[in-house]
Amino acid sequence: MKHPFPALSAALLGCAAVDAQRLVAFDPLPATFFEVQPGGPFGPPSPPLAIYPTVPALPPGPVGAVPPGDSTFDNVAGINFFSNGVMVASSPTVNYPPAGPLLPAIPIGPGLMALLGGPVTGMAIDPFAGTLWLASAVGMCVGVAPLPGLPILVPAFPLAPGAAPITGLEWDGITGTLLALDIAGVVWPALPGGAPAGPAIVPVMPPPGVPTDVAIDKTGLLNGVGMRPLYVEVGGVTYDMTLPGAVVFPHGGGPTTLGLAFEPMPAESGPFGGCACGGLLPTVGATGPMTSGNLGYGLTVTGVMPLAPVVFGLDFVFTPAFPLLNATGCGVGLVLGSPTLITALLFAGPAGTATFPLALAVPPGFGPIFSQAFALCPADPAGFVVAEMQQTIACGG
Repeated sequence: MKHPFPALSAALLGCAAVDAQRLVAFDPLPATFFEVQPGGPFGPPSPPLAIYPTVPALPPGPVGAVPPGDSTFDNVAGINFFSNGVMVASSPTVNYPPAGPLLPAIPIGPGLMALLGGPVTGMAIDPFAGTLWLASAVGMCVGVAPLPGLPILVPAFPLAPGAAPITGLEWDGITGTLLALDIAGVVWPALPGGAPAGPAIVPVMPPPGVPTDVAIDKTGLLNGVGMRPLYVEVGGVTYDMTLPGAVVFPHGGGPTTLGLAFEPMPAESGPFGGCACGGLLPTVGATGPMTSGNLGYGLTVTGVMPLAPVVFGLDFVFTPAFPLLNATGCGVGLVLGSPTLITALLFAGPAGTATFPLALAVPPGFGPIFSQAFALCPADPAGFVVAEMQQTIACGG
């Protein structure tokens, strides 16, 4: 197998910016996560790609002018953290197994609550430092360890003096900054400790309601106006606050949605849910978070013939036409004959899963790499089936 990184490094780092991730929305009523893919090179925003319960389910939080509660995603361990304002817990994603321990429901003790000045309305995690940032509506922030007892790692400090009540929080590991969202939809960058990390980011259009959380695109790549997308959650819909006339798309949660987080999963070309061929349903996935430094990262295709050969193709270009080469499955997005196309022959395991290892020993923003799997299928006249295309970009923490 020929590894793609040495051959493609220079070209990939010069590619145009494109979205490649999922967003995870947290709706405490009914204690559910909803995963959606924003629009990108493969088309408009997707319908919900995964819907699964929080484990555990937290009771409703206290009533307040700013709804208490939030969520965040650990881009190293692949774990959702969430809060109802007075408790914190963590729950796995359905996309791959967690790479760290899960946190049961932990009450925020009176001492920590006093430092915050009220219930948690914003939460973000620095996965490399192991710091879970908690913020309140009054703008106080504390860094704690995501462990029983929530031991304090960074003493309380004020966020964004002059901001309206804080409704959400994000950590940007690429720049090492916190992003505090206020009730007017303005995002305030700050360094740990509270010092401003730049000017406030004002939405280019008024939010269509009360914004409850913000998530930054951690690929490090830029959108059409030369900024990294900043996705804001408002009552069951999400949009990039930096774009004029941004597409406002539902993520599956309802008006009680409180949290939004970036998840480093590769984008999929669709049709979402697999490419059927007879009794086979090849479905693409990943072995873990698509995060820079994840040496165990790999691309997967499930639902193929057990122990049968599978060909993976990778390139840094694709064709949006996706022509069909056979009678079933998906169209081929790879450019056959491309001088940078790399192929590898693997074999599925007994459960019908094949994995292409793709160690992400590269900096954030490396990519995009477009990949597609070809598997045997006796039901097709051509004898094979093509799976969905995936787009991989190494992400920050």
